[in-house]
Amino acid sequence: MYEEWVLKNSDLADKLNDLSYTLANRHEHLSHRSFKIVGANDPPASRGRKISGQPVSLVMVFTGQGAQWPRMGRELLLRDDLVFQKSIRAMDKHLAALSEPPQWTIEGELQKSAKTSRVQLAELSQPLCTAVQVAMVDLLSSIGIEPAAVVGHSSGERQAAKLQNRKGAMAAVGLGWNEVEPFLNRPRVVIACENSPSSVTLSGDAEEVQATLTRIKEAHPDITARLLKVEKTYHSYHMQEIGSEYHAVIEPHLVGKQASKPFFSSVTGTGLPEQRKLDAKYWQQNLESPVLFSPAAAGILEHFKNPAFIEIGLHGALAGPARQIFAKVSASPPYLSAMVRNEDCVQSYLTAVGKLFELNVRNLVFRGVVRATHSIVSLSAAS
Repeated sequence: MYEEWVLKNSDLADKLNDLSYTLANRHEHLSHRSFKIVGANDPPASRGRKISGQPVSLVMVFTGQGAQWPRMGRELLLRDDLVFQKSIRAMDKHLAALSEPPQWTIEGELQKSAKTSRVQLAELSQPLCTAVQVAMVDLLSSIGIEPAAVVGHSSGERQAAKLQNRKGAMAAVGLGWNEVEPFLNRPRVVIACENSPSSVTLSGDAEEVQATLTRIKEAHPDITARLLKVEKTYHSYHMQEIGSEYHAVIEPHLVGKQASKPFFSSVTGTGLPEQRKLDAKYWQQNLESPVLFSPAAAGILEHFKNPAFIEIGLHGALAGPARQIFAKVSASPPYLSAMVRNEDCVQSYLTAVGKLFELNVRNLVFRGVVRATHSIVSLSAAS
């Protein structure tokens, strides 16, 4: 019934907003949930789901470098609630106040077309990826969405691009740590990331990484083994060479504190909430050490009875590794992405919000998610 009305009145923005607000905030939300995004593409209503009897623990997953794309987040910058835009501009203001400020702005770089974008440059990709994720957290927080825990993949490489000029390469391999280990020529090529039980990333000297891939492909012709489009070789001995310089650069700008939310470190990989202060020494270790995302994410499954995961990044880049981690322990928690590469970021964001509504994530309120260009209509029914 609602969908028929929406289709007939999709040109009446004010009425759509009123309907969305009323359904979201002025009626009881029952056990079966569904939602519909009303906008330019006008996708069908979701199939819906019955909420769990257990409270949901929302885990935010933060993507590392590699998932960036031109104009990521651009539609969110133009939203009329301005939360995302204000967050980006606040970060630009901080950058401008540095003793040696950059000659670019986050907001300006995020709006450049594919032809002029510099988002793939290491000097820009790290701060831009981080800024978009911080602004997304602020946007979700503005409607009551807060994490029960957080986990990240990489992320300590902010200044490394300016300090390291050694020629290197990184590669993705669809095998587990123990399977790849015999092919390595340490320290010239190492495992940089343990993404899942059957996925690692290699890092090291360019020629040796390529030679390692050749050896792996000869032994395992059917698995994925490919070079990545990156400028720097993170989490290898290349980074250890400049670790002390990196520490000196970032230490004046950091106040080491313990995480305010349970923080499952992919540096230590203990699978337990991190207790140490996240100071300059920790981020130096992050830069130099392998990314232990697999044991960190596995620990979350042991810590929470009913988790749901949302990737706060530029694309669902960690969805595949995460599901491999889940499968190893016969788990299948929901996994969402707040953004999808080369898709309208407002629609991706609202779709994620709708799915969180279906999951019955606590404290979610719909103020700020209903606007003239895109509206979210939440539907609820008894069992």
